Amino acid sequence: MGVNNDVWTDGEHQEYIPGHVEINEMLARAIIRRIKKGS
Repeated sequence: MGVNNDVWTDGEHQEYIPGHVEINEMLARAIIRRIKKGS
């Protein structure tokens, strides 16, 4: 992943979040879907 990405984890799953000031609606929904799918 890129240098400016944040890594969020719940201790089991990891999600890479782009280091942008804002993320768009489509990316936010994709991240939420991946998190729910991994649960």
